[in-house]
Amino acid sequence: MTMRLGVVGAGTIGRLRAETIRDGPSTSLAAICDVAPAAAAAAAKGTQAVLVQDLDAFFRVPMDAVVISSPIQAHEEACIAAFERGLHVLCEKPLSNTIESCERIIAAAQKANRILAVGFNLRYYAAMQYVREVVDSGRIGPIDHIRIFGGHDGLGNFHADWQYRAPVSGGGAMMDVGIHMTDLARYFMGEITDVYGMMSESVWKVPGSEDNAVAIFRNAAGI
Repeated sequence: MTMRLGVVGAGTIGRLRAETIRDGPSTSLAAICDVAPAAAAAAAKGTQAVLVQDLDAFFRVPMDAVVISSPIQAHEEACIAAFERGLHVLCEKPLSNTIESCERIIAAAQKANRILAVGFNLRYYAAMQYVREVVDSGRIGPIDHIRIFGGHDGLGNFHADWQYRAPVSGGGAMMDVGIHMTDLARYFMGEITDVYGMMSESVWKVPGSEDNAVAIFRNAAGI
């Protein structure tokens, strides 16, 4: 059985998702939605995907699930529209730019009884899979603590203001890189029960978008 997937957003990540769908043995690219026709056409290369510029036209194409890789401020509308049509959703991280928006997306997924997944891809890297196997096997003994670091060299990595400027971005370092570190902590430790942390805006000085963040997580076992 071939699963038909649509992609909302044909930027850098959207093109990668579309390529993976195209090359998958059991997936086909049904449609791509992007306001830039050239970007949609580039992402759809080598497929018979329908190219559209708005969500209404996108959701008229028969499909089974949706990959949402549009800018963060557009995630909620696309997610909820997909769930209202009974489709599963893989949404890029972060899920949205406010807690309230995330809660609305989750509620829509639960109401529709459909899968909502977020694109935390680092846990699927071969290196992370290996570390997980070593930890689970007990070969290195009981885990006392885990340290996870991540970062990049700053604003030059971003292509548009919405990627780092609050309130659209929803935050800075924790929303961009720290969210991956947080997911890896949960991947190795399970659910987090206690959190302590701090952040600053002292380097790039973008209000509402922290450039440094440190967090301490603890799970139910005290790790």
